[in-house]
Amino acid sequence: MKTKYVHDLGPSLSPFNAWQILQGIETLDLRVSRQSATALTLAQHLAQHPKVTAVYHPGLPDNRWHALATRYLPRGVPSVFSFDLEGAEDADTQTRVAQVIDALEVVRLVANIGDARSLVSHPASMTHSHLNAAQRASAGISLKTIRLSAGLEDPADLIADLDRALARI
Repeated sequence: MKTKYVHDLGPSLSPFNAWQILQGIETLDLRVSRQSATALTLAQHLAQHPKVTAVYHPGLPDNRWHALATRYLPRGVPSVFSFDLEGAEDADTQTRVAQVIDALEVVRLVANIGDARSLVSHPASMTHSHLNAAQRASAGISLKTIRLSAGLEDPADLIADLDRALARI
């Protein structure tokens, strides 16, 4: 009998897992709002940093998507954005990127994004590693691009962590 119900209805959640999902849904708006605000704060800071040449965040006024983000995202911009390190793409680019990422203590190197923790990834060697240089360029990704997903940590702690890491190059 149980087999028929599982087949027809699928397995059921345990009460604890169901409670966790409900808690997550009830606080989702608060978490996304915090992450969005933090990402914008980080993007604004990085846009002024001397070791960063470009920040790709629609919340910044000079971003090509800013007008559309203002129009279609009135409650906040995305919590995931990218930035490029200074310098030309050369033999030392991978080393500079690795130095920055390795120096981060609060922000973690992880393959996924959208977590409650702040995460960083290097698209050229991770998610877009199968593309050649021309394909990466057409996607707006260079060897010196770093992707950042803002979490729930204090923005001041994240800024200090990024500044400390960027000082390594």
